[in-house]
Amino acid sequence: MNEVAIIEKLRQLAARGARITLGIGDDCAIFRPRAGKDLLFKIDPMMEDVHFRRDQPPAIIGQRALARNLSDIAAMGGDAHFCLVSLALPRELGEKWIFAFYRGLLALATERIPAMFSTSPAASASLGTAPSTRAWLSEKPCAAAPLPASI
Repeated sequence: MNEVAIIEKLRQLAARGARITLGIGDDCAIFRPRAGKDLLFKIDPMMEDVHFRRDQPPAIIGQRALARNLSDIAAMGGDAHFCLVSLALPRELGEKWIFAFYRGLLALATERIPAMFSTSPAASASLGTAPSTRAWLSEKPCAAAPLPASI
C-alpha cells in the first residue's frame, strides 16, 4: 500500500468535527475556533535514512526538522506562532548531538517563530494561524510513492 492509499483510508476512518475544516491529507490540518481565524496544525517526523543520514551535522538535521513544518504552514498562507519538539534518539548519540540538533533548530526558530516548547527530549510539530479566507489548500497529495519499510 502506498502513502496516498493510506491517507485515503485514514481520512475515511478519522472523525471530523464541525470546526475541523481540513483534516488528513493536505500540508496542514485546519481547525476553525471562530469565524475568520484558522489554526493550522502540522507535525512531520524525521526518520533516519529517509529524511536524514546520521553522518550529517546534527545542527542541519535540527534546522531541517523545523523547516519542514514551517514550509507547510507557509504553503497554506499561514504564519507560525510556535513549535513543539519531540526527539527520540539512540543513547549512543549523546548530549553533544542533542545540543547541536537544538542549536540548529533554535537558530531557525529564532528567525521565524516567537516561541518553542519542548514536549520531550525526530519530530517537531508547529501551529500557525491564517485568516479563514487566506488558508491555501494544496492540490491532491503527491504522486503515489512507496512507504519506507519501517512504517
